[in-house]
Amino acid sequence: LFQLKNLTPGTRYGYCVEYGNPRAGRALLRTEKFVFTTPSIGLQDFRFIAYGDSRDRHQTPKRHREVAANFLRHQPDFIVSTGDILVGGETASSSMFGNDWTKNFFEPLKGIIEGVPYYPAVGNHDQDLKDGAAGMKMVFPRLEPSLYYSFDYNHVHFTVLHCANRIVEFEMQKQWFIKDMKRAKDADWRVVILHVSPFSTGKYAENKWTVGGRREMLETFVKQGVDLVLSGHDHSYQRFYPLKADADDSHAVLFIVTGLAGTNPYFAEGNQYSARVVNNIDHFCVIKVTPKTLD
Repeated sequence: LFQLKNLTPGTRYGYCVEYGNPRAGRALLRTEKFVFTTPSIGLQDFRFIAYGDSRDRHQTPKRHREVAANFLRHQPDFIVSTGDILVGGETASSSMFGNDWTKNFFEPLKGIIEGVPYYPAVGNHDQDLKDGAAGMKMVFPRLEPSLYYSFDYNHVHFTVLHCANRIVEFEMQKQWFIKDMKRAKDADWRVVILHVSPFSTGKYAENKWTVGGRREMLETFVKQGVDLVLSGHDHSYQRFYPLKADADDSHAVLFIVTGLAGTNPYFAEGNQYSARVVNNIDHFCVIKVTPKTLD
């Protein structure tokens, strides 16, 4: 892996990669030319794609590819995943050159990730295999050292939490999160991405993994001014009405579950807090951002 430095904001760059073993007397091979654009500085409108749970147990996965084939026509500036990129399992290889990474990530996203940045949250299937966390860090260095991180894009702050199995995992990150929000005090919008959905009406609606720590997370998000939370794990699409921790709170948080893009579907029933529920349909979200709107 390598890092490019001193790039100019708002600039289109072309690149290719040479590979081979010249020491063995073989000529270097070169990939085709790829193009990416660096983020602009200032209050520019942009759009990004959010989706998750794209893993597919089939020998020749195709649903993730069918979803991803629609990405570029929306001209996203970047992509976020709510986790569970990999099938995982005790016998699976965590190597980025292994079958799981090849079939469930690199092949479905070929022609896309060469030019569009990709920011993942770590899901339970991504880490619940031998050396799974190390494999994720190898492919996504931003996950070093703790599997959670943040980044800014123009006037928006994004925080990616590591709640791969349980919401209570947030407790270990809470103080870091509060400091991260202080650094984002001038952002127009604050977006949180994680795997386990704190609010859901699906399979894990009342599961202890979801319920435990949920109240504390909501209180913290409201207090810190989080605007949007994107999660997966419960395999469906669910959008809730903006939620408050207490009735007299002046701020509310929008929660969206986007967790079906290749894996087996779960059924979400919806409740009085649900604005929209869609079951059994692979999907992704296109989110358009301006200084005043988040659509």
